[in-house]
Amino acid sequence: MALTYGDVAELTGWGAARAVGAVMSQHGHELPWWRVVRADGSLPEGLVPRAMIHWADEGHPLVLGTSRLDLARCRWDGPEDAPA
Repeated sequence: MALTYGDVAELTGWGAARAVGAVMSQHGHELPWWRVVRADGSLPEGLVPRAMIHWADEGHPLVLGTSRLDLARCRWDGPEDAPA
């Protein structure tokens, strides 16, 4: 399962995907950072090689011929009681 930076912002009430990205870049090294991606399912190029290993291990589907997650198939919609 994966989320976009915007999904995390909405679920946490931070309001901005950029804020999530900034926090993840400073403090995300011990978190499953490869599960938080851009709205198109991609990550910054420097993270892709390591993310691909995690995605393969976890069975995350990719958009055919790309290094982007297929969010239509692996996006987490959040708990039922998450803020809308």
